[in-house]
Amino acid sequence: MAASVEQAKVPMTLDNSESLFNEAQDLEKTNPTRSIELYMRNKETAILRGGELVAIQGPASSLAAYIRSLEAAWSILPRAKTARLLRSLLDLFTHCPDKQVEMQLASELVAWCVRDKRAYLKQTLEFRLAALYLDNRMYTDALTLVGQLLRELKRMEDKLTLVEVHLLECRIYFALRNGPKAKAALTAARSNANAIYCPPLIQAALDMQSALVYVDETDFKTAYSFFYEALDSYASQEDPRGATALKYLLLCKIMLGHAEELDGIANGKLGQKYSLGPEVSAMKAVGEAHRNKSLREFEEALGRFPEQLGTDMMIHAHFQSLYDQLLQQNLLRVISPYSKVQLAFVAHSIGLPVDVVESKLSMMILDKQLSAIIDQHEQCLVLLETPVHDKTFQMALETVKHLDSAVEALYQKATHIA
Repeated sequence: MAASVEQAKVPMTLDNSESLFNEAQDLEKTNPTRSIELYMRNKETAILRGGELVAIQGPASSLAAYIRSLEAAWSILPRAKTARLLRSLLDLFTHCPDKQVEMQLASELVAWCVRDKRAYLKQTLEFRLAALYLDNRMYTDALTLVGQLLRELKRMEDKLTLVEVHLLECRIYFALRNGPKAKAALTAARSNANAIYCPPLIQAALDMQSALVYVDETDFKTAYSFFYEALDSYASQEDPRGATALKYLLLCKIMLGHAEELDGIANGKLGQKYSLGPEVSAMKAVGEAHRNKSLREFEEALGRFPEQLGTDMMIHAHFQSLYDQLLQQNLLRVISPYSKVQLAFVAHSIGLPVDVVESKLSMMILDKQLSAIIDQHEQCLVLLETPVHDKTFQMALETVKHLDSAVEALYQKATHIA
């Protein structure tokens, strides 16, 4: 699970596919009687090169068929090398992604591990399968598999793997919007991580998930601290996921109302490694719109960066509340000088349709954020005087209540004396 993909020495492109094929053929011709160790090493490299070639040229089903055809080779190679090689081959699905094919293959490999009694490899493949279930929103299957994994790992006391599985469990509950269980899984992951040395990338993943949980609770100040720690870890390892951490870091600053600090963060020591990406440019555009309190600039930013801002559900949800906040501020700025104003004029002033403006004003009136009425006949907004609450009546009632208590107490004492 924590193992990284063994990088190929030859870049994977269509142009060098023929050289990959020739290299694999040459390696397969190694005489096993000359050197068993050399034969095993060349066999392993040949299998990996063949997988790379299939991943370049064919669809995901071809890569799955290639991996299935290697079942006889797994009995020749040592178990540790088999596990590492199989993980590397499965990681090649990033070049020809097909979640359904990958899930089916992972299920078959788990069944093979059970038959061949490969416990560690089975847990690795089940972890990958649970992550695939999560990506495909098969939450029930993912939780079932994670629960089974946790029971097995607790008996083995494999704390590092427990951290990763609890982290995956947190991600599943977070996707299900079950905040309490997501925080419980995150707490369990942190408890196990504190008991061992945690690799930087796993620690960064923990910090990222912690920050996302706090963002969901609108605690942007605490979330900012966790995003900063995650960015620090990713930047030290030169991991591309640092761009996502930086994007969410800038989101927190915008939601906290400190959009003027975005340039300083993006051009700082940690942010400059990722500051040229489209995610950072998108957040800067939104920050500029928020700083100028301009709805037009905000909508232009959403239109210019639909992939970075529209597909991320976390950002989309908070930007929706940010848009409502900007709309409310613009409406109050336009109507505040008037006692009666046409809805068409308000809509023209902020550049939105009349029905959208009318709907938002109605919501503000119902939420008691605006003291006004909408005249449907004349299509205008009539602002009312803000009622001043006189506390005299309430204070008089409290005084009478205290006097009543005092008289009652005196009456009780007089009764006892008599």
